[in-house]
Amino acid sequence: MTPMKLTVPLCRAQDTEQLIMAGADEFYCGVLLPEEKLALNARQHPNANLKGFGELAEALRVTRRCNVPVFLCVNSDYGKENTENVKAYIRKAAAAGVSGF
Repeated sequence: MTPMKLTVPLCRAQDTEQLIMAGADEFYCGVLLPEEKLALNARQHPNANLKGFGELAEALRVTRRCNVPVFLCVNSDYGKENTENVKAYIRKAAAAGVSGF
């Protein structure tokens, strides 16, 4: 049997190491797009998301060192008109090094 994992929301990069020390096995997060004041996930409150791809990169530096995966949430209805923006967001997150979506 596969052991259960503790999957933890990541809202601030500065909390990453402390959450790992407290037992986080993996993270999920969203990234707020400051220019649009929008996150491409169901957690729309600004404090529920990392504040841009710079903060995501900061968190990923810690998670890579500790070998803890980070999954980016892209789980809202964005409408056809936003398809290209969503694709660009996903490409940028993949380039940053998230573990999955």
